[in-house]
Amino acid sequence: GYQACPEHFTVQRYDSGVPYAMDQTTSRTCGIKQNGLVMVGNWVEAANKSTWTISVNDTGNLQATMKDSNGDAQHAELREDINDWYTGEVIKTQDDLKTGKELRVRLNKNGEVESQSKPLSQKTWDRVDTKVSYEYVDTFGGDAEEQPCIFPFDWNGQTYHKCTTEDSEPELPWCMTSTTPEPDGKWGYCKHQTPSPPESVIGTHGGTATPGNCTFPFNHEGKPHDSCITEGEKSPWCKTDKIGNWGFCNCKVPEEETPGHPIKTHGGSSKEPQQCHFPFKYKGKVYTRCITEDEKAPWCMTGESGGGWGFCDCKEPLQFNKLPVPSKDEVTAAEETGKPLARTDHCMGDTTLVTNPNMIFDLKKNTWYRCSPEYICENWVIRAIKPLARTD
Repeated sequence: GYQACPEHFTVQRYDSGVPYAMDQTTSRTCGIKQNGLVMVGNWVEAANKSTWTISVNDTGNLQATMKDSNGDAQHAELREDINDWYTGEVIKTQDDLKTGKELRVRLNKNGEVESQSKPLSQKTWDRVDTKVSYEYVDTFGGDAEEQPCIFPFDWNGQTYHKCTTEDSEPELPWCMTSTTPEPDGKWGYCKHQTPSPPESVIGTHGGTATPGNCTFPFNHEGKPHDSCITEGEKSPWCKTDKIGNWGFCNCKVPEEETPGHPIKTHGGSSKEPQQCHFPFKYKGKVYTRCITEDEKAPWCMTGESGGGWGFCDCKEPLQFNKLPVPSKDEVTAAEETGKPLARTDHCMGDTTLVTNPNMIFDLKKNTWYRCSPEYICENWVIRAIKPLARTD
């Protein structure tokens, strides 16, 4: 159903910092709950060892990608259903033809994905076989010869459904990679579960991270990247978590404009790149260079009349601003105060008081989100919205 909202209120675009005046709106519950997010990743069907993937697609929904018995790619956009299931119709990826089947998945208590498939013509899920898939985890070291983990596995009378540090020296997560009974079974350390902490991180601005640090490596259009990229954007960007949040990489910008070399912008109040207009006035001060006043990255005004603005483009050669990794004490302090060091999803905190909604604008999806008291992201349908120009 729809929920009534205040007639007039002001919110802030978290991707750019621009305040917006908003009139009557409605909202509907949508988005992906925590169990759905945990399912994002690569999975191995226990019965036949085939691999498949659950990801977050461009519309913000879960999507399962797999192959049929002939090796042809299929996918299903999954939406929340009853009893923690996510259900969707199966489509042939190559030609977008319907297969006449539907798929549903959910997470079980062991952290595995249960899946069921049936013809659309079959009305109920009664007597439909349930298949179980475990997480795909690569290994290194040990005697596994870099073969992936096999779950569940038994060790010292205990059954494990994920990597364990039991009897591990040093204390690194490991798993079995063969079904041969102990002690002859092969094993290896679980890759990507024991990363070496980086000495520094690259922060971001704009996008949906608001703010967040780059997470390397990240995948984009099927390719892994271990540095900021410019694909699809005018300024270098990166992803900040595994569900697809992203931001423009913080970088060094030109100290001043020079003849024939204007400073251009990205993000901000315009969808298209603009050019800085110097000098400009902000809060009673006159500036002839990019500033960081009230923003996470250098910005400038882009119009003579004021109001238009954007983040300043990086200078050449490209140099990123790197920050030291927070210490354990800083992380603990952030957890105790309830103020996280970086936001990792669309939600921005409790919004129990509907007269003071906490909202975020997803620049990639052109969609507003708020967070309900149950921390469920909601999509807001905007009836009337207008930007509030910056003033001096």
